[in-house]
Amino acid sequence: HNAPGYGWQKLPMERIDAQTFEALIPAEKLEPGVYDYQIVVKTSGGYVSFPGANPGKPGDWDYATEQTWQVRIQQADAPIYLFDANTDADWVLKQWNKGVTKAPLPEPARAEFRVAIEQLFRPDAENPEAKPIYDYSFQHHIRNSLLARFNSLKDKKYLVLKGQSLQEGPQTIQLALTTYDGRAFGTQIALQNGVGEYKISLKELKAVPFVLLPRPYPTFLPYFFDGDTGGSWDWSDIERIQVSVGPGLTAEEQKKPQAFSIISMHLE
Repeated sequence: HNAPGYGWQKLPMERIDAQTFEALIPAEKLEPGVYDYQIVVKTSGGYVSFPGANPGKPGDWDYATEQTWQVRIQQADAPIYLFDANTDADWVLKQWNKGVTKAPLPEPARAEFRVAIEQLFRPDAENPEAKPIYDYSFQHHIRNSLLARFNSLKDKKYLVLKGQSLQEGPQTIQLALTTYDGRAFGTQIALQNGVGEYKISLKELKAVPFVLLPRPYPTFLPYFFDGDTGGSWDWSDIERIQVSVGPGLTAEEQKKPQAFSIISMHLE
């Protein structure tokens, strides 16, 4: 175990059941940082190290592989990042639109997720009698990020978005947390020109429509989930984060182009 400040540490693993082994890392050796680790298995034919099933073990003169797994250790009060455009933009659930892109920022390893929609509603040739829905939404799966810091969630009070309006003047968007059973709880914010941070109290989140993504086909199927959208939520329910443009706009604003970008979202 490659612990910052401690070098490689050997930790014996104990068998818990037929297929489960575990090792306990002493708390005094867990400091904030990135930990690299390997698992070494002793067999009748020698040692095998993982990942990679490489013959031998660390410390052998002829063991040269650099393959490791990694785990991050953070302070309990550190922010919990739910979305980073640089690493997550390619993984969002969305409807294709030529104006939805990832763009690099001048800083190293930084990017913004740009959403530029010329028309929120376009008539559908396959469903010409459909009621107009002025909405463009995307979702990102955050369950793994939450589970990694689950014990810290009870202390988080705010959802913080870093982004900006890319049109002349403010851009209203809706930000929501969605549950595994099709409910969404969110609120609207007005993004201004110039990158800024927008802090939303988690207590302010109210029931809002849950968008069905990926979009069901054929397109006469519902755009919003038709089910129980009320009640309350807790962190064990949350699966995704949902960003929408359309809610909160006037009828006139809905028919205009929309443009904004998001750099990151986190809990603090």
